[in-house]
Amino acid sequence: MKPEKNIFRLFITVFAFCTILVFGMALSGCNDSDDNDSSTTTVAWYMDADGDGYGDPDISTQAETQPTGYVSDNTDCDDNDVGIHPSASDICGDFIDNDCDGSDPACDTTLFYKDADADGYSDGTTQEAVSQPTGYYTSSALISTWSDCDDKDAGIHPGATEACNDGKDNDCNGNIDCNDTACVNDASCDDDTAGVTVDVTYPIVDTGQTLFYDDTNEITEPETDDTFYGQDAQYSGNQASYTTSSDGLTVLDNVTGVIWTQTADWNDDGTIDSSDKFTYAEAETYVATLNATNYGGYSDWRVPAIKQLYSLIDFRGTDPNPNGTSTNGLTPFIDSETFGFAYGDYPTERIIDAQWVTSTLYTANSNQMFGVNFADGRIKGYGLTDPMGGEKTFYAFFCRGNTDYGTNEFTDNDDATVTDNATGLMWSQTDNAEAVNWEDALAWVQEKNDENYLGHDDWRLPNAKELQSIVDYTRSPDTTDSAAIDGVFECAKITNEDGDPDYGYYWASTTHRGSDGQGNRAVYVAFGRGLGSYDMNISDIDIANIEDVHGAGCQRSDPKDGDEADYSDLSGPQGDVRRVFNYVRCVRDVISNND
Repeated sequence: MKPEKNIFRLFITVFAFCTILVFGMALSGCNDSDDNDSSTTTVAWYMDADGDGYGDPDISTQAETQPTGYVSDNTDCDDNDVGIHPSASDICGDFIDNDCDGSDPACDTTLFYKDADADGYSDGTTQEAVSQPTGYYTSSALISTWSDCDDKDAGIHPGATEACNDGKDNDCNGNIDCNDTACVNDASCDDDTAGVTVDVTYPIVDTGQTLFYDDTNEITEPETDDTFYGQDAQYSGNQASYTTSSDGLTVLDNVTGVIWTQTADWNDDGTIDSSDKFTYAEAETYVATLNATNYGGYSDWRVPAIKQLYSLIDFRGTDPNPNGTSTNGLTPFIDSETFGFAYGDYPTERIIDAQWVTSTLYTANSNQMFGVNFADGRIKGYGLTDPMGGEKTFYAFFCRGNTDYGTNEFTDNDDATVTDNATGLMWSQTDNAEAVNWEDALAWVQEKNDENYLGHDDWRLPNAKELQSIVDYTRSPDTTDSAAIDGVFECAKITNEDGDPDYGYYWASTTHRGSDGQGNRAVYVAFGRGLGSYDMNISDIDIANIEDVHGAGCQRSDPKDGDEADYSDLSGPQGDVRRVFNYVRCVRDVISNND
């Protein structure tokens, strides 16, 4: 066969195969096009677990139609709470992002004033809140936001009428009954007292003590003829009242008129500790800094004198164990809700190292300063040199206003009584001349009332702050050869434990409650030397070196009863001399209901 013929046959075969292949593919393509005409489109759906119409952006599915429990929205920030979604109303201050905008709005607060007795007058106590707290009102709802002198009695406020015969300052003008000019013509006020007014520049703030004690334990309130009648808690004096400034820097004492710095955190690190303390000299210098910066809006700050600082002491406190290491369960001797307070900076200090600085140096020893310890409720003459080396440091409050506070104005009434016109108190000029225990001190005063002693029958044993008010810190046995009291008074002379002529300690009606809750110690003020010993390893009073450790004018506490022999050992860090038997001086208000 010829080659040309073979080539022709191969061409015909290939051509036929390609034609069949192309035609088949065309038919197949047509059939595929007809089958795809029924295709669909899917979309994203988001879980709505709480059914609020808003979906969880983190949980979704793809589907042609909406599945059950799913929505097209994906803006819910909490799909487990039906009340949280972008259309919800945000609630301020609940720490919840209710409307899913990424934030929780701050609440608008209102300043409310306490009016506990609902008489329209507040004592100045405030609270900021979103809604009105019980017993608090806005300023527009009150007659006065600060002038109520007894917010527990609706009948006592500046708009009240002085009753003239109830022993109360009904109209809050500082004058009681016949002392008030409103009572000039009242029948209950006789010719000797009618129209008398007293310009009280040194009002004594009450101790705050409300519990009653026998020699050891808390008891129910004694009746007139009971033992232990006449103690501190049975007399309601000028109750403490404070107003904190809107900037929180200062506190006004509504009783004394003195304005205080609120805190002792002077390095402003948010914690009161040993780094905030001053030496005596540093405190005096720091006042200039406060005044130069117009601290709290004032430029007349000063270091308080001892009587000014002592006005803040509050005898609801509990006396710690001086060797204690924990402050749990303790109550300080100051209103720590109003003022910044801290115990000693343990373990580098003792917890009782909470002594506050004053400007009052001991007249018999210029290296001693009378300070107030708000941890243990005492006044002591603290050495300016630290026994451990260097200078001793103190916490500090600074004050301004009422520079007359703490200055007495005594009048000898020429009837064995002395009136302090600055405080509105009358005192017996002499003491009882015999050292007695605390129970007998209370009883002696009541015996004097039964006798109408010095023409009056409403004498009482003074509380701690009343008794301290008559200390004269410019006098002492070693500098003026006298007790630390104005020369208008007479004090019994004693021979002290070191064999030296001296003057006694005097009982107050105030119990010095221990951290164990017991009330077996009562406050006294030393008008003679404040004796103790620095011989740390010697507790026997017969061989220890007895010294004027704390100064004439210190305030400490002694056992209420017992055998003196049981207390022959020295007590406390400075080895205090303890006396079970102390002296008594009576006090009464200048004008009483019984006159």
